[in-house]
Formats: sequence, structure tokens, C-alpha cells
Amino acid sequence: MLFEVQSNSYDVTEKALAKHIAAIKKTYDIYILEENLTSIDEVEAGAEFKARNINVLFSQICEITFMLKNYETLVDIVINYGPTSVEIIAPEKITLNMREAQSSLMAVAEMMHKFAAQGIGGIVIKT
Repeated sequence: MLFEVQSNSYDVTEKALAKHIAAIKKTYDIYILEENLTSIDEVEAGAEFKARNINVLFSQICEITFMLKNYETLVDIVINYGPTSVEIIAPEKITLNMREAQSSLMAVAEMMHKFAAQGIGGIVIKT
């Protein structure tokens, strides 16, 4: 998984990513194989930030490679920690039983309902 943090503060960027990764390690039963943290770089802010007079952002990336016991945990990490990118390296084939498939889909549905309840997203139903 790849995580990126951007902020208009160097210190906030550094602390936020470290805290985010530490929370994943503490919350889930995963075995970390590799963890790579980039230096903090200045990047040009996008138009939405420039409109608020923020011209420079600080960006840091952390890539973690880990093993975990089940697909449900992977879905939970993706939903709750929002990685920028996810790559499943192994196994070649993943088989879910009905309970695992149902649990994974319910986790996604629950998150969609949370977004909709906060007024920050949801599904547009065609009529």
C-alpha cells in the first residue's frame, strides 16, 4: 500500500503520516515486510488550493508491504485508512466464502452510508 500526505505545513505532514501508519500497525494484525518513507518534498499546489492563497504544499509518501490473514482485513484497511494505491502481490488467486464476501460488501455499503449521512457523497439513484 502506498499512502501520501499533503499539507501546507512541513511539521503537520511529517507527523500526520507517521501517526497514520502507526495507527494501522496498532489496529490490525499484520506482518510488515517492508516500510519505505520518502523525504518531505515541496510541491506546487493545485488550483483549488491556489484559490485559497496556498501556493506550496509539503508531500510525503510511505509505502508499506505487509502480509495479513484475510481479505476482510484488507478491505477494512482500505476503507478506514484510504491508501493512494493498493497492490496485491500474492496469492495468485483469492477465494472468498459467502460470509467473507458478504462481510466485505457490507463494509463498503456501510462506508457509503456514512458518506451520505455526512453530506459528502453517496449514490445518485436513477429514476
